[in-house]
Amino acid sequence: MGIRGNGNFSPSADFHFPRSFITDVVVFDNGVNYSQSGNIFTLDLAPSNPIVFTLAFQPNFWSWNSNDWTIDYVILDSYYKLTPSSPPVALDYSLRWGRSPAGTVSTLFLGLGPAPSGPHRVTLAGAPSSYWSPPT
Repeated sequence: MGIRGNGNFSPSADFHFPRSFITDVVVFDNGVNYSQSGNIFTLDLAPSNPIVFTLAFQPNFWSWNSNDWTIDYVILDSYYKLTPSSPPVALDYSLRWGRSPAGTVSTLFLGLGPAPSGPHRVTLAGAPSSYWSPPT
């Protein structure tokens, strides 16, 4: 769709990293209902509230690759709809890169609002087994 709100990026919008180094994505739902289909995350407030949030990663980022990415290009869509038939409205988000304490795992953290809660960890596809094979 290509509708995206303003991103808040850490360490910075032009921070770049190889996709092959990212093992997980953590999505914070802020206490709403959460579902995922591939690179698209849907969050809704409750059955009694029709607002639905949609966050989508770039499809080329979601599948494994060894390309270098800037953190500001990873999100394709970030919007909400007040009702199922209403037009989408751009939704601001935060995206942060982080490493495990041991420095062995790199993760992207995607959140809405100032105090994200309810983390959902999604493990991304890794390299095919033949990628790291020695030349023959």
